[in-house]
Amino acid sequence: MNPLLVKLYTGDDVRRRTLAAPVRFGALLAAARTVAAGGPDSTPPLYYCDDEGDFVTLASDAELDEARACAPNPDALVVAVGASGKQQLARQRAAAPASAASFATASPASAAPSAVASPAAVPSNLQSLIDSAVQNAVAASLEQLQASMSASLSSSAASSAAPSPFGTFSSAFHGQPSTPVSPFQPAPAPAPAPVRPASPRFVAEEQRRIDSELERAIALSRQQAEAAEAAQVRERLEATRRAAEERRREEEEERRREAEAKALAQAQAQAEAEAEARRKQEEQKRQEEEEEKAEAERRRKEQKHDANKKNRNVKKKKKRKQKQNVDAKN
Repeated sequence: MNPLLVKLYTGDDVRRRTLAAPVRFGALLAAARTVAAGGPDSTPPLYYCDDEGDFVTLASDAELDEARACAPNPDALVVAVGASGKQQLARQRAAAPASAASFATASPASAAPSAVASPAAVPSNLQSLIDSAVQNAVAASLEQLQASMSASLSSSAASSAAPSPFGTFSSAFHGQPSTPVSPFQPAPAPAPAPVRPASPRFVAEEQRRIDSELERAIALSRQQAEAAEAAQVRERLEATRRAAEERRREEEEERRREAEAKALAQAQAQAEAEAEARRKQEEQKRQEEEEEKAEAERRRKEQKHDANKKNRNVKKKKKRKQKQNVDAKN
């Protein structure tokens, strides 16, 4: 499966993202959260425009597959983030209906620039650009040269073939008999004069001019090609820098979330440990109280037993004394 090029409409801005294959709805939602107005913790609704021009909600992997199937190019998708993005996309489609379709028909490989070209690939691209620009410049210069030479030859032939303003009276200066010309009759058309061939000096000058024009065109084409290649390299470097910056921010956000989750887990573990310690203390205190109660009950029983024993001994002594008294009387 190819990567997916996504254009995200947020209401007041348009962002572009390339999702690596295999593309799932979770990756699309994560990309939408990075540009949503509510921040990375929000869950904005996503919409796409189907082949009938209706906005359809996008909320699962199956709907994402259906959206790619409805798109003119399954590797490029236009998505509206939230209600504001939906309104922005609707306004743009009403103003220029072909803009979204032209984006959808572009493939990610041709539309999205890849990483910075390797040093080995830059000279070949530059050479091809220079060759095409030089060919175009040479063809344009040759066409201009042919047009200018044709115009100069036509003007020289017309000047040599133009009639004299003095009518046939000018024939006297060429050794021809003059004939009276009526002021009410037009002068007869003279015979066309033969075109004189260009002199070697004129040809050499034209050749030098052509060579200088070609050299200037080639230099200009090379400069334009180098500037275009440098602009492409700068754009790729900037895209790489932005991607690295975005990855860095995402990594920092992930580390921050992990630290918060770890701190929360530690706080929960500490609270559970404190609760367990309090429960054990209460249990120990309860056991001690029960032991104290049992000890008090045992001492009370022992005291009662001692008192009963003492009372029995007293009664025995009393009975024995009474018996001794009775025996003494007898």
